[in-house]
Amino acid sequence: MKSTLETQLSVVAQGNNHFKSNGYLHVPGANRGIFGGTLIAKSLLSAARTLPVNVQTGTSDFKQHSIHNTFVLGGDSSIDLQFRVERIRDGRNFVTREVKAYQNGAVIFISIISFKNVGNPQGSMSSLGPQLKYQPMLDLDGIAEVDECISVQDIDFDARIRKSFESDPLEVRFPREYFDDVDNVDDVEDGSLKNKRDKKHRNSYKMRALLFRPSLAVYLRKMYYWIRVKPRIQNHCEFNQIGVSYLSDAFFLLCVMPLSDRKLYSSLFSVSMDHSIYFNMDLDHESDYRCDEWMVFVVDSPKSSNGLSLVTGQIYRSDGKLIAYIVQEGLVSIKDGILSKL
Repeated sequence: MKSTLETQLSVVAQGNNHFKSNGYLHVPGANRGIFGGTLIAKSLLSAARTLPVNVQTGTSDFKQHSIHNTFVLGGDSSIDLQFRVERIRDGRNFVTREVKAYQNGAVIFISIISFKNVGNPQGSMSSLGPQLKYQPMLDLDGIAEVDECISVQDIDFDARIRKSFESDPLEVRFPREYFDDVDNVDDVEDGSLKNKRDKKHRNSYKMRALLFRPSLAVYLRKMYYWIRVKPRIQNHCEFNQIGVSYLSDAFFLLCVMPLSDRKLYSSLFSVSMDHSIYFNMDLDHESDYRCDEWMVFVVDSPKSSNGLSLVTGQIYRSDGKLIAYIVQEGLVSIKDGILSKL
């Protein structure tokens, strides 16, 4: 039986380059429009259906390495969603697709997706000579373990936000320390606590103090949360990158608020403008990770000006191995008033 995510993200071919959404269109939290992750993932799935197939294996040798998305209009979850794929380029090393999502004949979303040949030695880039290779590893010291974190379903959000979690095939957990009532986090900057706690709690608490203390500029702060698709994905070989594409938009832009010492859902207006994903191609996306297993999402916001806030993030495996790098810019307006925690 297919998982909730596979069912919700399904598309049906209406021709060689034309696809129709065949699943539930999720509307997250307090938003009105279709979840951006749904548009990204369905576009990726549609584009993947047009890739050249290796006649020997029956599958494509190409895997997506980057996705660049622009949100044009707010989608309506009650209206049919159509996807049209344009085959920009079919090369030996790279394939490029442009996907446009339509409702009522109007473009609401555009995605440019680049695929790299990873399966055919004749189409590899090894003939170009030695290439650079480096990537970050997440230092897990100070990262609270999943079981120590609190589920978004257990957080006291309003009824509308809580209801949206019921239909969302994601599980998200935040560090409990983000919700602790601490008067002065600078008092525990060195990691010492008034009450005794075990080492894991102490590290997590220290991270809260280090990353959110008032003396640290907003653009230097970071936050993190654990995330995964639920329940277990049946066809994980195909859906790993699609699942990561879906969850890459979850809570991402909202992080601008707690990074600025404001409540998670306290913005007057928050909408994504564009969103890019860069996958770590050193990973075998069919076996080196699963989108239905816990991953760490680390987020910062390097700048916010003229109403536009930029967020960057990295998604890591639970052992600290990089899965993907994400960049998003969104239009955010805030309420004046008391600064607060999540």
